Amino acid sequence: MIITEINIPDINENPFVISPIVLNNRTYYFEYRWNVRDNSAYLSIYYLSNNSKIYLLRNSKLIVGNIISKHINDLENWDGLLSLWNYDELTMENYSQANLSTDYFLKFVI
Repeated sequence: MIITEINIPDINENPFVISPIVLNNRTYYFEYRWNVRDNSAYLSIYYLSNNSKIYLLRNSKLIVGNIISKHINDLENWDGLLSLWNYDELTMENYSQANLSTDYFLKFVI
């Protein structure tokens, strides 16, 4: 088992951020959006093929401990489990726009 920790960019400073992440020798783009009405972050994941975005995941709400990758619609191009965790693993409290990038991370496991 290989565990990769993915840092979340500061969406308090900018509520929409695209972050390139290399997993399994492929570059994926993680789009983070903060939804003010829902007070939650949403994640989309895509890769580029012939200058086109191929989305694996669109607007999935980030929930602590939830397996995000169960919503990926192209498992042929995705291999692993992705979930949101708090650095303090005993805490399952909700995140805020201010602490998402400092207290939480994405865990990718293959």
